[in-house]
Amino acid sequence: MSSRLAQLLETIDPAKSIDEVHRRATAALDTFQFPNCPLASADECWSCFTRFFRHAENTMLRARGSFAGDAKMDFSRVCSALTEEYGENGLRVATRMALYGIEGGIRAVLRAIAVRLAKRFSDNEIRNRIEFLWGSLSVDEKFETVREYLASDYSNLLPEDLKEGRAPEIYANLPRYLEKHPEIIRRLRRAVRQ
Repeated sequence: MSSRLAQLLETIDPAKSIDEVHRRATAALDTFQFPNCPLASADECWSCFTRFFRHAENTMLRARGSFAGDAKMDFSRVCSALTEEYGENGLRVATRMALYGIEGGIRAVLRAIAVRLAKRFSDNEIRNRIEFLWGSLSVDEKFETVREYLASDYSNLLPEDLKEGRAPEIYANLPRYLEKHPEIIRRLRRAVRQ
């Protein structure tokens, strides 16, 4: 396998990309100062969600000190994460969970925010590493990289119909398939452990 492709696959290995960011998300939960419960109002919940979001982001980015962003923008990003997690009424669901201590209460809500943030960060990191490599290759090097990937053991992770003939879909979209590579490897490793 090409040393550049091998280096890329090593850097996007789930232990170095996904798992590392999730460890930082757990560290953010562990180091956050939770408010005194029970929370008294929706505003207190939202303030707590936003403070945790900032704390988690700083922890996951390994920022030195505490970066205080715009509260309205951070709250908007919290709402987006909660909508992804709990559906269209995510903020309302999370607020009720936090206020009434149901389904894990405030800790479950903050864990959901941390997990969503970690997924975004790891996806972005993986995508950027792939794009950096892919953008640095000439057309001939891109074709050679695809051929090497198809000749490697990792090609078994691809659906058979994509590898039929000359595999035009893979030649046209290898970066898109490489983005899925770490999650597939992660799932395989979990299955083997069980």
